[in-house]
Amino acid sequence: MRDVEAMVRVGVILILGLLSLVLVCGGLAPAAAAQETQELASLSIALWPEFDRSEMLVIYQGALASETPLPAAVEIRIPARVGRPTAVAFLSEAGERLNQQYTTRVEGEALVVSFELT
Repeated sequence: MRDVEAMVRVGVILILGLLSLVLVCGGLAPAAAAQETQELASLSIALWPEFDRSEMLVIYQGALASETPLPAAVEIRIPARVGRPTAVAFLSEAGERLNQQYTTRVEGEALVVSFELT
């Protein structure tokens, strides 16, 4: 499986919006180069409160199915009000977390984070 992870710092107020985060994640769908929509093999969302400030680290971690052809274009929707991700990373074959180049665009109330896995 190909692992992807996007980390975003958000305010504690978004704890109340957890349902909306889950609904936004329902829009997580990587698209193959041929514009064919692929499903994620797995998705988890971790919420890590900051102990010294009123923020929270939200970690989206998903895996593409092993048969997904590469390169694969991936788009993840997050609430636009939280701003750009702190980091987007992928796991190398050796299991190291490496920075992933990404772009963002606003679509209504969502920030679409786009990147390509090779």
